[in-house]
Amino acid sequence: MTREDTHFQAEIELRDLVSRYSDAVNRRDAEAWGQTWSREASWEIMGTVQQGRESIVEFWSQVMSGIPLVLQEPTFGTLDFSVASSELQATGRWYIHEITKGP
Repeated sequence: MTREDTHFQAEIELRDLVSRYSDAVNRRDAEAWGQTWSREASWEIMGTVQQGRESIVEFWSQVMSGIPLVLQEPTFGTLDFSVASSELQATGRWYIHEITKGP
């Protein structure tokens, strides 16, 4: 596989990850949403830091229980690839339009 093929495959997988994230939010599927996070993930939100997938999903589920409507629409994102220690690394940015209705 060429370097370009590797970048292309990684880009497809990352864009799919963003789609699955928003889809799981829209469906309120905590299990599917949790699968978009690594086991060692860290999430900074609402003045707190959640460590680890289990803690992140538990916090998200609590927050979502107080929000009757959420609709996420991810925009097109940007990705930058680099190679460090012969491993492909990527950084990216997405803007996600989110509509919510409070209690």
